Amino acid sequence: HLPRGVARTSVAALPDGTIQVRSITRGRFWALVLTVALPRIAIAGGLLHAGCLWVLNTLDRSAILTNALGLAFVLDVDELIFKTLAPRRIVALQDHLEPLSLPVKSDDESCWAKLMRHRTVHKAIFVLAYLTFLMVTIVRGLYTRVDQAIAILCSGNQNFVVGENPATGALQVAPLVGPGAVLNLTDYEKAVLQVTEMKIIDHKEWPVPPHISELLSPYAPPMSHILLGAEDSMRYHEYEHNKSAV
Repeated sequence: HLPRGVARTSVAALPDGTIQVRSITRGRFWALVLTVALPRIAIAGGLLHAGCLWVLNTLDRSAILTNALGLAFVLDVDELIFKTLAPRRIVALQDHLEPLSLPVKSDDESCWAKLMRHRTVHKAIFVLAYLTFLMVTIVRGLYTRVDQAIAILCSGNQNFVVGENPATGALQVAPLVGPGAVLNLTDYEKAVLQVTEMKIIDHKEWPVPPHISELLSPYAPPMSHILLGAEDSMRYHEYEHNKSAV
């Protein structure tokens, strides 16, 4: 807390080697506000918003700590630049400068007035308000997108496989069947399976359903007419009828 509105800025050297600023002119005060205080507030606000967005959009949990340490380095880089590039006289002057004293609180003030003058309360209110703003505008939407992605990847029926036929380029889909499950095939799928004439052996480690074994048996009735069109199917039935009549 410095007296303002005086004619000259008053600086005194104390016996212990420190330098005390006792008063400051109004022009110097507003110059410090415009060139130091407001830019620092703008930079701090921008870093706060950008840093929160950066940490919130970190997908890997292990990278959150790394990004937080990187953000801490960005916050301290101005002091590193000052220590490195500023003249030694300015650095020594700042090191020996006595901290400014806070305003003296009056005993006649009410508890509410003392509370509102406490900077810690102001900072806590600002942080809570900003976190609420982030929760409403960013975090809620982020969780909504994550839930939607989980629903797309993990919901519904997952017991199937998809493959592309290298000869025709057509996609083929087949259900997955676990131990003891019943494989329900359509007539078209039964016909295709019968045409393959696969040699499947029933084993205790991988039992074959009885209806699949019967379908692949050489004594099973042919189902090739399922693969034909309507006209070819009629001709097939006519051929089978004529053959049985002969």
